[in-house]
Amino acid sequence: DSDHDGTPDMVEKAGEYFEAAAAWYQAHGYRLPPDWDTHYYNIYFESMPGVWGYTYPIDWPNSHSSSFISLSNDFSGGQLLDGTPIAPLDIMRTTSAHEFFHACQFAYDVLEDNWWMEATAVWSQEQIGPAWDAVNDYTPWVWYFLFYPEIGLDTSYWSSHWYMDCLWPIFLQSHEDPDGSIIREIWEHCEGPTNAIEANAEVLATYPVGGLKNAFNDFLIANYEADYPEASQFPVEYGNIWINDTVHTYPTVGRYPADFLPDGLGSNYITFRPTATAGMDLLLYFTGMDTSSWIGNIIARDVSTYDTQSVSSGGNVTVINFTSDYNDATLVVSPFVPGAEAPYGF
Repeated sequence: DSDHDGTPDMVEKAGEYFEAAAAWYQAHGYRLPPDWDTHYYNIYFESMPGVWGYTYPIDWPNSHSSSFISLSNDFSGGQLLDGTPIAPLDIMRTTSAHEFFHACQFAYDVLEDNWWMEATAVWSQEQIGPAWDAVNDYTPWVWYFLFYPEIGLDTSYWSSHWYMDCLWPIFLQSHEDPDGSIIREIWEHCEGPTNAIEANAEVLATYPVGGLKNAFNDFLIANYEADYPEASQFPVEYGNIWINDTVHTYPTVGRYPADFLPDGLGSNYITFRPTATAGMDLLLYFTGMDTSSWIGNIIARDVSTYDTQSVSSGGNVTVINFTSDYNDATLVVSPFVPGAEAPYGF
């Protein structure tokens, strides 16, 4: 209590951070928690080692629920993947934005898919202002997402992946709608029985990208190319993304199932290296289990530039002068249907 006013500094800072978060969400058209205008919103502190905070829906399972938030009373020990420490007040700053966005989500649909709740709550940590954006404590989740590309976007079996999915709303904001309103619009469509994938599809159908499948295709390419404003902050150790297999000899046949087969809305990346013979093309045939649902691209790379061609399941594509003009080419495939793993071959 450095100012001797009877209120601990930690409580005063939390109030400041929550007020800033509420002001940003309100200014950008998000619903605030029910009864916001008539009641104080309750925030508590408690000892909970290993957890920074949680938001509890009081009226669950009613779709529109009031809530309260509880924060850790100790924000020490946070760090990035490279060991860089994060100041305790910065962790409380982003945690406040994250948890209060959950409170706003509950005003739309407390029963919404967990992955979309956590993905957009992590996304929100960057939005409130420059001091929030500078913390970058979301970047470890991005590393894990890129390290496990085969896991489906809407997976329910791995709760940590819900946080890794933050890269999807980050992509939507940076590539489809820079002012961020697309996230609010999707939350508005989440209200009622609509699930998160359906809400994403409904909103993206109204955007220039032309729908969820086109946007998800662009997402897979952006992940390979690390095409994000803060990509330099991503702690990626395996190139830009985990490569599932690398081919050096030709002709070759790859048949999967294999380890790390992609879930529905997951992906695999197979890299082809050129031989020493100059002037040779790369001719690739690709077939997925269900030819109607797959997304496929071949991305040819020359140092830092990329040439991308789509390839349909059951079809083929040619990279002209592959061995002369490119360092490598990577096949990106995804079964564009929610669900279990899907085999494919090339």
